[in-house]
Amino acid sequence: LPESSSTVWPTIRREPEGRETRPNGETMLNADFYPTPAPIIRKMFSAIPSLSGRHILEPSAGKGDILDAIKDVSRYESCSYYAIESDPELAATLTGKGYRVLAHDFLTFKPSHIFDLIVMNPPFSAGDAHLLHAWEILDAGDIVCLLNAETIRNPHTAQRRLLAGIIEE
Repeated sequence: LPESSSTVWPTIRREPEGRETRPNGETMLNADFYPTPAPIIRKMFSAIPSLSGRHILEPSAGKGDILDAIKDVSRYESCSYYAIESDPELAATLTGKGYRVLAHDFLTFKPSHIFDLIVMNPPFSAGDAHLLHAWEILDAGDIVCLLNAETIRNPHTAQRRLLAGIIEE
C-alpha cells in the first residue's frame, strides 16, 4: 500500500510471557505492576507519627520503592524491613537491596513474624483482596494502602462490601 502523510503504522512489540511494553516504551512485568511515585509515597506516610522500631512489611513489593523511601527516612531508627514479591527478578532485586523476602504470594502468606506496619500499593486487579489479607494478618498497628478509589466506591462484590464495612468502622 502506498504511504501517505496520514498513514499510521503502529509498532507492535511482543515481550516474553508476562511482560508488556507501555506506550512510553517501558517494559513492564505485568499490567498490575506500577511503581509508586515518590510524591505519593510521601503522602502515604504523612499520617504515621513514628517509624522507630517498626517491623515493616511491603506485600507485592515490586522494586521496593516504598521500602526504599521508608529506609531513607528512618535510616537512624531501628526498623526491620520485609517484603513479599511474586516475580523472581524483582524478588532478587529486593534481596540485593537487603530486604528479607518472606514469600512469593501475599494472598496465601501466613506470617511467622509480627508486623506493626504494612505498607502497600497492591496490584489493581486484587487491591481489595490484598487489603483484606493485610487486615487479617495484622494483630496491631497500621496499614497504609494506596488503593484505587473505585474499589471502595463501587462495592459490587462481597469482598468489596466487606472491605467497605471494615473501613467505615
